[in-house]
Amino acid sequence: PVLGQSMRGGPMLIELHLSHNRLTKQGAHDLAVETWNRPTYARPLWLRLEQNSISDVEGLLRDLEGEKIYACVDVPSSVCWKQGCNWGCTVHLPFIHHQRESAGGAQGWSGQRGGAGW
Repeated sequence: PVLGQSMRGGPMLIELHLSHNRLTKQGAHDLAVETWNRPTYARPLWLRLEQNSISDVEGLLRDLEGEKIYACVDVPSSVCWKQGCNWGCTVHLPFIHHQRESAGGAQGWSGQRGGAGW
């Protein structure tokens, strides 16, 4: 919760790299929800969460979508980039499908808007 609170009250974050930690699905969810609280003029947050312990990435993405929080996931640089989003998402989650094997994460980019890749 402390990190999420600092995202609201501190300077506008552009990138946050938390790869190679032990974040769970709930921790990733809480961080992504905080991006929703950013001002609408803000650039999307580039949130690196690969190689964590997120056991159900697709479930996480479905949960976020159910809360109207849309994320670009594992997108090629020709589609979105750190400074902007072609689809207006508030958070980019590059490489999120690349989790530790024990977390059961799949790999690859689904490339579907509004579907499992979002």
